[in-house]
Amino acid sequence: MRGGADARVTVKKTDGERERIRSSVREPSPYSRPFPHHDQSSCRKTYRILFAPASNILAHVGRCVVLARELKARGHSIIFAGTPKFLRDPAVVRPGEFQIHLIDDYDAEEGLEILRKLWKTPRKESLREHVQSELEMLDEVRPDVVINDFRLTMYLSARLRGIPVISLLGGRWLVQYAAKPFKAPRTHPLYPLMRRLLGEKGTDAVVPPIQRWAIRYKMGPYRQLSKAYGLRPKRDLWDLLVGEYNLILDTELFGPMKSLPGNFRQVGPIAWTPPIPLPDWIATLDRTRPIIYVTMGSTGHAALFECMMEVLGDAEYTVIMTTGGQWREPAGRIPSNFRVAKYLPGKPIMQLSDLVIFHGGAGTGYQAMATGTPAIVIATHLEQEFVGQVLEEHRAGLFLTMRQVLAKPVRLRQAIATMLARLDVYRAGMKKLQEDFQRYDPVPQAADCIEEFMAEVRRE
Repeated sequence: MRGGADARVTVKKTDGERERIRSSVREPSPYSRPFPHHDQSSCRKTYRILFAPASNILAHVGRCVVLARELKARGHSIIFAGTPKFLRDPAVVRPGEFQIHLIDDYDAEEGLEILRKLWKTPRKESLREHVQSELEMLDEVRPDVVINDFRLTMYLSARLRGIPVISLLGGRWLVQYAAKPFKAPRTHPLYPLMRRLLGEKGTDAVVPPIQRWAIRYKMGPYRQLSKAYGLRPKRDLWDLLVGEYNLILDTELFGPMKSLPGNFRQVGPIAWTPPIPLPDWIATLDRTRPIIYVTMGSTGHAALFECMMEVLGDAEYTVIMTTGGQWREPAGRIPSNFRVAKYLPGKPIMQLSDLVIFHGGAGTGYQAMATGTPAIVIATHLEQEFVGQVLEEHRAGLFLTMRQVLAKPVRLRQAIATMLARLDVYRAGMKKLQEDFQRYDPVPQAADCIEEFMAEVRRE
């Protein structure tokens, strides 16, 4: 199905909702109001489009690359800004494919620590340096629009230069528009204690407000930097993430939303997969045993890879594991039932597999959904929990945390045994998510929306 504007579900907005979103975006802005649909003939002008992903995280870079290729094929000039980690990796970006401006970005490990640790906040000095390098780059590139995928300082820099921002978002971050109440995060350091004291329902009632307060606390350096530059500070992360236009990269079941303001579109997931062939050893796999695919994206934890070998090594499974380049397999210690690679094309590997074990990254979750492959999530931080909760809720998967698995690896063995014993049940649950997923044609639809928005900006 072509997911153009006519195929989108439309929602009614109240005047209050429209006013709230206008006040949540940068000021002053002529671009924040809703706009009507235009036929494609009015949108075929070309623009200088700058992509600013969180460039040390593969999922953010990858989906930007997929969307950028569509826009480039439509004649637009594409520029990327970020670190060379993935932007210069030929498995992700083909040499010479896009103009690339190398600027520093937040270190992925430090960013994950901020998510995982209660009191850790971003370093103000680093944020200020990032804004300065972004401003210099924006003055040189002079883009018509910035497409931002979780590079938080770019929201400030683009506002300072008066450049409209199109934000690529997971609906799970938009607390103000979530259709369901948030559960207590199991990766939260206080979760085990709170559950013992309050039980599951009590913890789900008490902890989410604490978690929101903690995220607000971690936003302190961004508020201080905004004030220093004369910008109105955003109190919460989910307010900072809102651009002049916003594309939600989730399906309806995966990221259910309330009525959205007119400058939001839920276009569905955009996922990157490496354009590489299947390795020769695929033909030699032992398919008389269950095949388990293990992948941790680019934000896994080295201890989890070691745990996988401990739990699954020389067991009654055939195991395919990708490392994303974040863990170097020890020579001579790979179990005989393992096949290990840096990258593999996710979709055909999942089609071969009986189940997938992954970290809860949305991109991998949507690959599992596309192929109908049941999954076990081992979440290491809050955002990954959202994916685990959805799969568990729809009986399409099981949800564990890194803390649980590392403390007691037998839990993973038990989860695998449970899933394999009831594989038909989990496949049926994943089938429902798969059917919802198949309603979307996200890349062309997202490109259509971007062109419509830019046509409106040009008329302004």
